[in-house]
Amino acid sequence: MHRWVTTRGGKILLLGSLCLLLQQVAVPYLLELGGHSAKASLVHLHTGLLLAIAILDRDRWVMPGCYAVVLLGWLLRAVYFGYTPLQLLVGSRVSVAGCAWMYWCARAGFRRSAVPEGEPLSTADLVRFVLFGLLALPLGLAALGGLYGTPFGTPSQVSGLIETLFSKYFGVLVVTLPLVVAWTERGRPPLAGRNSHWGMLLQ
Repeated sequence: MHRWVTTRGGKILLLGSLCLLLQQVAVPYLLELGGHSAKASLVHLHTGLLLAIAILDRDRWVMPGCYAVVLLGWLLRAVYFGYTPLQLLVGSRVSVAGCAWMYWCARAGFRRSAVPEGEPLSTADLVRFVLFGLLALPLGLAALGGLYGTPFGTPSQVSGLIETLFSKYFGVLVVTLPLVVAWTERGRPPLAGRNSHWGMLLQ
């Protein structure tokens, strides 16, 4: 069983299922813009986990596989709620483009994929992470979400852009960054026995 979990298929199934579960976790609020109101979620936790997988896993097919599991879950819900064939087609294509964008941001923003334990993040790592993980990724996903929302009118499209931008940003901030930091800190001596790399950065 342990060996199966470490295979490509096992990781895709388990991590993809976790991403799908996190997709159902919402921090709801009401977004109002130009007289238009819409229910939204403040954070997309699954986005943060998907980006962490893309950064930390050496197998380049694991994150796309997990993304496919999330897309399958979306398609099942969309069919249940009566989405039109056009909505399903556009939504699927936008999701595939989002997967490619996330993969590129992960590789460009954090080049030391699957970092050896005990090797801390450098200031350069943090700068790239901010530029690509906290800025480029949410902006790109929000733009793609805007393409999907175009048929629903300008107010809905703008509100969808804003909601997507902030929810993806917070997903990366609260999930990806802590996971990456925890991974790079594995095997290092306790803080009491060494100078804190993070402490020096924050001074």
